[in-house]
Amino acid sequence: MKKVISKRLVQILIVGILIVAGVAACFQVIQAKKEFRKTAMDNFGQIESIIESNDTKLEMIKEEFADNCIIRARAAAYIAQQSPENITNIEECRKVASMLQVDELHFFNPEGEIYAGTNPEYYGYNVYSGEQIGFFQQMLGDYSKELCQVITPNTAEGKLMQYAAVWTTDHKNIVQVGLKPERVLKAMEGNDISNIFYMLSANTTADFYAVDIKSQKVVGSTMKEWIGLPVEETQNSILETLKDDEVLFGDIVIDGKHYYNAAKKSGDLWLITMEPLEKLYGSIPMNTLVFILCTMLLLLAVVIAVFLFLDKNIIKSILRVNGDLKKIEQGNWDMVLCEDSLPEFEQLSGYINSMVGSILDFPQKLSKALEFSEVPIAICEYVPKVNSLTATSRTKDILLLTEEGMDSFMGKPEKFMKWLSELFCEEKRYEGNVYCLDRERKYFVKKETFSYKDSELLILINVTAEIREKERLAEERDRDALTGIYNRRAFRSYVTPMVEEKVHDGHGAIVMIDLDNLKKVNDIYGHMSGDRYIRTMADILAEAPTERKIAARLGGDEFVLFLYDMEKEEITATLNQICSYRGKREIEMENGDKVLLEFSIGVAMYPEEETEYKQLISVADERMYEEKQQRKKKNGGGRI
Repeated sequence: MKKVISKRLVQILIVGILIVAGVAACFQVIQAKKEFRKTAMDNFGQIESIIESNDTKLEMIKEEFADNCIIRARAAAYIAQQSPENITNIEECRKVASMLQVDELHFFNPEGEIYAGTNPEYYGYNVYSGEQIGFFQQMLGDYSKELCQVITPNTAEGKLMQYAAVWTTDHKNIVQVGLKPERVLKAMEGNDISNIFYMLSANTTADFYAVDIKSQKVVGSTMKEWIGLPVEETQNSILETLKDDEVLFGDIVIDGKHYYNAAKKSGDLWLITMEPLEKLYGSIPMNTLVFILCTMLLLLAVVIAVFLFLDKNIIKSILRVNGDLKKIEQGNWDMVLCEDSLPEFEQLSGYINSMVGSILDFPQKLSKALEFSEVPIAICEYVPKVNSLTATSRTKDILLLTEEGMDSFMGKPEKFMKWLSELFCEEKRYEGNVYCLDRERKYFVKKETFSYKDSELLILINVTAEIREKERLAEERDRDALTGIYNRRAFRSYVTPMVEEKVHDGHGAIVMIDLDNLKKVNDIYGHMSGDRYIRTMADILAEAPTERKIAARLGGDEFVLFLYDMEKEEITATLNQICSYRGKREIEMENGDKVLLEFSIGVAMYPEEETEYKQLISVADERMYEEKQQRKKKNGGGRI
């Protein structure tokens, strides 16, 4: 007893520790994600603020640089106006360029062609020579124009330059200066999103990247190898669902590695931060372990205190009661418990003694109650441990046993259970837990078995009446009232699985049949004669020379026949047999007249033509209709 209680207390201790540890781990996971979300929101705000500030500074630098270019171009134009003889002197042009601190100085004639300047290799280029130099076409003829081009690869060499141009006051020259935009490019580099990410990543284990929505490519990342990747290669499925200023969080898997990520749409960018789960949850195992150890010590102390209390006050009495109950279990039903150490145990002993008495009387009471009931039910209980068997009085009748046969089993419980397993074998199973114990009499018994502790409870119910009624109702439901063959619903339910689940391997055919002249028969001879006309067709289908068939009346004058698991020759022979009655089978009407049976037929072969029920019916019906039309024409176009 002590071992059992100790074991239970240890189990409770372990379960308690596991529950507490699980709760603690879950709390830490939630807290880790919460911290990540807060950090992500802060970082996104910081990124957007830096981008906005850098954009403002960059625009100011660009404007300042452009203004400076224009000023230097004006100065060059003034100098050229004062000393026009020096324009064609390369050395003088280079001195002016050096004085003005420009990298290139060019002079265009009024037609837009470079004819002088610091770079003789550019002589002959005009405003029509390329897209970059073409920017200055708009100055031709407009002497008020002063233009500064954005940083662009030049036409001649493709190097990055910023050009500005103005007219001389005598309108004889367009003066152009070119500057290398190092300062602007340096400012633009400082504004690169990756630089911003590198600053942020110094204080976090998370990675950052940004995707340009228009190009759908990574334009910046703390992971250099990601820059330039198409967005689909990032394997982030939540990006396209983002709305403006919305932040979404979720788990993603990239190349088999799990991440927790946050994503936000900001202007023309998707901003994303993600952290590997092993880093996000890195401290959880150690924290959980410390928590478990502390909890274990506390619970251990509680368990020890509870065990000492139970051992001193309860366990000894329980052991004595258990000893007496074991004797009762072994078959000593005369045993009387007398445990008076505590009032509760004294009361318990009285309840147990009363229960034992009730158990001894129960089989007799149950048998009497079932005998007076109209329910044909029997109950048996088998206890393998003590090899005992109890059964209600109707057991022998339900199992079709004689009085002697039942008595012989009552003294041999093991033999009885073995006989039951042979009686309720798989061959006799009707459906579920219902068995047919006598096929000739159609006798059905439902068997339910329950295990309870060390005993097996067997419930037997005579369900013969229910099964017979069920089969009768099914037969009525499936049969056409006039002809006795299957109706439309039954035909569909039987045939559909046969063709679509390929129950049979051979060939088959759906045969649609429509009676001719039924309306004429009804009009001339009455509906009773019409019914006889219909039944004759049903009889022909039922008499078809094969058992591998299913025939049905679809309604009115329509019939259908399914032939299955046959050779093609057998199908042809069966169809020929049916068609042989057409125009030859006489049907006697109510007034004694005789009418020949006429019908149209259409056939769809399975599986050669169709393998689905609806298609087979459709093809056969279409062909039947075609034959009916042909027969109409043959008969002079009259109704048939």
